[in-house]
Amino acid sequence: MPAPPPVTPEMVAALARFLEQPQPDRTGAPSLGLEVQLQAALGWLRGQDKGPLADFIGRLMLRLAQDGLSNRVATQAARLELLTLRAAREAEDGGRLSGAA
Repeated sequence: MPAPPPVTPEMVAALARFLEQPQPDRTGAPSLGLEVQLQAALGWLRGQDKGPLADFIGRLMLRLAQDGLSNRVATQAARLELLTLRAAREAEDGGRLSGAA
């Protein structure tokens, strides 16, 4: 297997210029969100046959996804707790007497 070409300052500068431009998100609207930018950069680098930088961006995206997983888990746990508390409160309110005293 041939060795990948070395990463040059010119390659890094081209990547930096690419990342400065808004990229379309799933809806087609321009976005400067990190995930959208990195996904577009990964596709651009693969099209330019810039293997080492594409590998780096791919690994960076994987690490960001792993990092965000703990936040998503915490958010889901908070939502579940809120739903449980609401259900308990509604069950408690249903047992009260109603009408004129």
